[in-house]
Amino acid sequence: MPGGDTGGSPGCWVGNWIVEETEGQVCLQEEAEIQSCTADGGIFGRISLTPGPSPSTSPLSQGAPFPAGSYTFTTFLRNISTNCTSNSAFWKCDPYVTYGSDPINSRAQFHWIITAANTTPTASSDFKISSTNNPFAIKFMDISLVLMHKGTDMERYSFKTQAQKIVYPTGSLATKCFYNLTQFIGNLYTKKRKTLPLGTVASPSNTSSATPTGNSELSAEWEFAVDATQSTGGGANVPDCYQYNEDGIGDNVTFDYEEQGSNDVCSCVYDNYDG
Repeated sequence: MPGGDTGGSPGCWVGNWIVEETEGQVCLQEEAEIQSCTADGGIFGRISLTPGPSPSTSPLSQGAPFPAGSYTFTTFLRNISTNCTSNSAFWKCDPYVTYGSDPINSRAQFHWIITAANTTPTASSDFKISSTNNPFAIKFMDISLVLMHKGTDMERYSFKTQAQKIVYPTGSLATKCFYNLTQFIGNLYTKKRKTLPLGTVASPSNTSSATPTGNSELSAEWEFAVDATQSTGGGANVPDCYQYNEDGIGDNVTFDYEEQGSNDVCSCVYDNYDG
């Protein structure tokens, strides 16, 4: 049965169905067409299951304004810079190959949730963005979105945060490195079309097709352009590396790299558009 079992109480939501108590027998009903009926413990009490809203209008997100919702942001690794470290093996960007060298395997997806403070936000600060569990993504929580270039073709929601990036250097699985002052910047366009992979065309509408917030398994694809950058400058303890094994963090590792200047930047650049 779509939406799970029928054990919910009358009037509640069970998956994408509304459970209502009426008279008669236990029936599964979809679009006024009864599909099956059963008796409940010998006592006939009717429970009609009427289809609820689609995920885009789920009661968990119903009434929430664009861009609130749970989204998948499909990007491609555009560029890698390793200048913050003397050993390029100590800075890595998933999925390790750029779009220019491998358009297929350079694909990287971010899964983020956008929430609204209320159903009628009046300022960009009324929207916040949070990451979900993702093995290659930087983690962050409730970062304010700022609406930029409102009403233009370049309209976008931007955010910036500082977080920790973890890297396991190439050829050194027993080493774990921390970039503790990594800056993460994201731009979520609301009109600009995504063009990667080549031939992709976004919908011209900016009507939210987001799924209920809090359900990472049901995230809608962000239909427009997006870019994201991880970056950090060199300096003392950049990176901050340690021996690593199944027992946890061990001794500090310094012999494989030399300190670089603060203007020497490492970065991972992701986007899904040309120009």
